Amino acid sequence: MPFQLNVSDADLETLQKKLEMARLPDEPIGFTVEQGVPVSEMHRLVEYWLKTYLPNWRNHEAALNRLPMYTETVSTDQFGDLDIHFIHQRSSVKEAIPLLFVHGWPGNFLEVTKLLPLLTEGGADSPAFHVVAPSLPNYGFSEGVSKTGFNLRHYGEVGDWGSLITQMMGRNYHENLRAVHINFVFFDPMNLLKQPLRLLQALIIPWTKFEWQGLKSAWSYITTGNAYYKIHQTRPQTVAYCLADSPVALLGWIYEKLLHWTDNYPWTEDEILTWVSIYWFSAAGPGASVRTYFEAETPTPPYGIPADKAFFAWNNVPLGLTQFPKDVMGIPRAFTRTLGNIVFENWASDGGHFAAWERPEVLARDLRRMFGRGGGAYGVVDGADGYHEDKKDA
Repeated sequence: MPFQLNVSDADLETLQKKLEMARLPDEPIGFTVEQGVPVSEMHRLVEYWLKTYLPNWRNHEAALNRLPMYTETVSTDQFGDLDIHFIHQRSSVKEAIPLLFVHGWPGNFLEVTKLLPLLTEGGADSPAFHVVAPSLPNYGFSEGVSKTGFNLRHYGEVGDWGSLITQMMGRNYHENLRAVHINFVFFDPMNLLKQPLRLLQALIIPWTKFEWQGLKSAWSYITTGNAYYKIHQTRPQTVAYCLADSPVALLGWIYEKLLHWTDNYPWTEDEILTWVSIYWFSAAGPGASVRTYFEAETPTPPYGIPADKAFFAWNNVPLGLTQFPKDVMGIPRAFTRTLGNIVFENWASDGGHFAAWERPEVLARDLRRMFGRGGGAYGVVDGADGYHEDKKDA
């Protein structure tokens, strides 16, 4: 059914009081942005939130409500019915390809909005898409999960946790999910030992500058950039206390990723605070989303497969990859071939982790190339090639 956001006056008053009482930390001499968001930047954003953005919230809320938002009750194995929030934008092209857009942390459904006009139009030389972009359970305006054990397989039944669950969905639900495209690539180095020809190719084929940079970024992420992951994975409730009680903690925790994981994207105050507000006013509360990491790494019957084994298995569905040089990691082509049936691959010239928000034109172009005529995933959806029927022979 259609969904409209309506934050209560009481919730707005609570947020105002918390912002008024905010206490920022000091900043030592020699501070660098590698340690987090500078205090001066946080002070500016908190002041703007309190004095400009929050008093204008109803206008921001109205802008969100102009999006084609809906909710649907989805039945899940072991966890009952969950109300799932999603964006659904249909194309005017009857033969448009159904496309599921999925987000991870600290993303949200908002990321799809720049893609909607690019993907739904189509034309004689490019396919069109019907786009659905859900909020994950525990994220945005989808219902939270009330008990532990909701692992990656369950997320795959109703949505996604970034690119990893999308790949799992391709393996587990290939009858319905006919092809997968991801812009954040992981691989298991041990898979190279299982595919010695790939290992040989990796040793003898020259790598591009983007591939070298991607591996350098991956090493930096693994050694210094993924501490948040470890905290989410091992102590999600401790993080949840901070995020649920303090809007400033939530802002710092998320904005640090928006800042570090993008390619010099010029974030505006309104963009940042709308992004953070979706978490603050989320149905399950701002601390619920971090539980995904704990569940992903904790085997739970009957899907007792740890995440690092499950989402690196071979994938037979057509798989497309677009990698961006300022993402948190990049994987050379010789390594990505261990993931499955690669039918499309591209390295963009710029852009970072939040590609749909930073470089929507690049992502839309690559999706059209992958699913369009001559692309590796052309015709995978019966009766939906994405082209207007009177232009098929154009």
